[in-house]
Amino acid sequence: MTSTATPNAIEWPAPQRQQAFNRWLDSVSAPHGLVTSSLRSASSDASFRRYFRVDTTSGAPCIVMDAPPPQEDVRQSEARNRKAPAHSSAVPRR
Repeated sequence: MTSTATPNAIEWPAPQRQQAFNRWLDSVSAPHGLVTSSLRSASSDASFRRYFRVDTTSGAPCIVMDAPPPQEDVRQSEARNRKAPAHSSAVPRR
């Protein structure tokens, strides 16, 4: 995808990474009320992580991090986040 396609176009390092990300986003969009068409870059730097912003049906934006599995295993973070009390912490959820 090229940056001239649409204002929100996201460039992907490989088609397989884009497909994996889209499968994941599709799997979480309904439970979290994500408007997938609003996906756009939130920040970029020299790291392998990429951050995107996506709106929700309630109008609130969310931040999504994309980290290729070979570079970052997020399972520890996910396990820790599941243990955090929902009423006292704002933590990433799947």
